Amino acid sequence: MPTAHRPVRPKGSAADWPLAVSRWLVQSAAFWSFNAAFLPLLLVVLATARGEVRRTRATALVRWWGRTTLRIFRVRLAVDAATMAELQRRRRRVLTFNHSSTLDICLMTALWPAACAAVVKREMLHLPLMGQAIAMLDFVPLDRRNPALAQASLQAAAERMRREDLTVMISPEGTRSPTGALQPFKLGAFHLAAQADAPILPLVLHGVPAVWPRSQWYARPGTVTAQLLPERPAVDAAADAQVVHAQAEELHHAYLAALQTSTAR
Repeated sequence: MPTAHRPVRPKGSAADWPLAVSRWLVQSAAFWSFNAAFLPLLLVVLATARGEVRRTRATALVRWWGRTTLRIFRVRLAVDAATMAELQRRRRRVLTFNHSSTLDICLMTALWPAACAAVVKREMLHLPLMGQAIAMLDFVPLDRRNPALAQASLQAAAERMRREDLTVMISPEGTRSPTGALQPFKLGAFHLAAQADAPILPLVLHGVPAVWPRSQWYARPGTVTAQLLPERPAVDAAADAQVVHAQAEELHHAYLAALQTSTAR
């Protein structure tokens, strides 16, 4: 979930500075006021509900959080009915997305599939209230500084995927792009798909850097479009590293082609 950004004077004319500060103040106040009410409600629901009732309510609340925060930031998410219907199906799969902005968290929660968990950096567990919610939602915390622990977390996630028909959401880039351009893919998403014998469903987010680039501390009004690419079958778990690398490279090229098409429009 988004964290507070320290204001840094933006590039441009001096006349832009007051507008930038006012946007940051309004958006920050609205975002944190909403979270002050929402997070305790979510924690109560997660602590008191059980089984499928808990999962159904949590899914609805996570989607509501994403869609409400997009309204706060005045960002419209354009997604066609077929894409939305596919995302809402309960299936064992790895859902990948390109990661260029803080806004991606709002976008992906607005699209939250049924029976889903997200891979998040372990540091997020230490955020007040948000960390507790992330833990109770059974997200997959990844310790990027400890490869052995990260591998164990992905193995546990693969077992959950098989057991619960779970969708796991992960950015194959591993972290936000500093420039908005697509970064090289890491292999965790592909090993996860192989271990869970689950297909990879690629989701492309178009237009995010124009609305909220990483160097900026507030969102501009705008539209982001979500596009699904054809599903990729998992490689065999016993496949050698070269096969996994080839799948990652092929999907990276597919993302680049999709993003270049939207840029050319």
